[in-house]
Amino acid sequence: MLDATAGPDVGAPYYAPPPSRPFLGEVDADPGRLRIAFTSQPLFPAVVHPDCVKGLESTVKLCQDLGHEVTEATLPVDGKALAQAFVTVVCVATRAEIEKGEDLLNRKATFRDFEPVTWALALLGGESLLASSREPSSRSNIVPGRPANSLRSMTCC
Repeated sequence: MLDATAGPDVGAPYYAPPPSRPFLGEVDADPGRLRIAFTSQPLFPAVVHPDCVKGLESTVKLCQDLGHEVTEATLPVDGKALAQAFVTVVCVATRAEIEKGEDLLNRKATFRDFEPVTWALALLGGESLLASSREPSSRSNIVPGRPANSLRSMTCC
């Protein structure tokens, strides 16, 4: 299935390079001893269902039994900041797509053109663009101890 569907979508500006051999060839390939890191901690603030933790634990054991080096490692990521940045990107991208559509159709979009959630995201995206152009960065970094990213203080929620 991967061999049949791999590759960029039509018009995609970015995509992964093609594989060096068909994916089917990977089935019989010996990967050697792999170094695998895992965590049961969610990236975004949430509770992990016990069945998911149990599935992770059995997968970790299987990988260890297969001879791989398996280490628990929680990423040093501020989940709330990451969630806020993610939602901001979605809001601004939604707004940009609507504005591109306005240019193509040569008319202003209205709320009647979209589902309510899409229109709300676009409205928040416009607020984010305005906020980022006039406010200095005051948000916490996604990765503590690293420089703030280019999203600066763009806020939509």
